[in-house]
Amino acid sequence: MKRAYFDASAIAKLIREEPESLALVEFLEDPMEAVTSGLSEVEVPRALRRYGIEAGDVAEALRGFVVVSIDADIRARASALEPPAMRSLDALHLATAMAIGTDGLQIVTYDDRLAAAARAHGLVVAQPGKVPA
Repeated sequence: MKRAYFDASAIAKLIREEPESLALVEFLEDPMEAVTSGLSEVEVPRALRRYGIEAGDVAEALRGFVVVSIDADIRARASALEPPAMRSLDALHLATAMAIGTDGLQIVTYDDRLAAAARAHGLVVAQPGKVPA
């Protein structure tokens, strides 16, 4: 079964319609284990509140995801990840994805900096519907 790690930028597109939303929904139609970090439980509602979207909508969207807690090992891995200029939240997402095992894992993100960092660490990045800049 396919495995995919979703960061907050991807999950938000499942709740608030954006140009990539349809392609992302189609991507999710394939059987997969969809994983995210506990960090998304904070990031997604905070981002979507700016658009008047309630927390209940976010909780519903997260229901189909395996949510990985940010434990001491993940925090330690995130603090040590290269490059040092990587943003802290990106480092936590990347460290969480790496902690669950990267074999066959796709990182689903629409954050270009996180995508670049994931690729630099040898991970496969998926950005369904994203038009290359």
